[in-house]
Formats: sequence, structure tokens, C-alpha cells
Amino acid sequence: MIGSFGLSGEGEVVYRLMLAQPDWSVEQIADGLGWSCDAVRAALGHLSEQALLRSSRGDDAV
Repeated sequence: MIGSFGLSGEGEVVYRLMLAQPDWSVEQIADGLGWSCDAVRAALGHLSEQALLRSSRGDDAV
């Protein structure tokens, strides 16, 4: 379903986790998924390019 927005599988996984855990940091997302922080940041970058998220003020983790 979300794939129709042009999301990769990784992007969708991160997006859904962020909906469930909106306060999690990049490190917590990586730990929760068993991914590297770089992989999470790449997925977050793609989500940002698709205008599906934006950085929080003061959030230097993304």
C-alpha cells in the first residue's frame, strides 16, 4: 500500500516503526530493526525526499 508513494521496502519499515515509536532516536530505530545507523539514516533521507517526514527542531540525530 505505502509502496504506491514510491517508498522502498526499507523506507516503509522505518516509516511504520516511526509511527509506532515517534520518540525513538536513530540509534533506537537501528537497534529495534537490527540495522546499522547508516542504513536507518539512508531510509530517513529517502522519507524526507518524499516529504513524509521532517526533522524535529533540535534533532541532530537525523
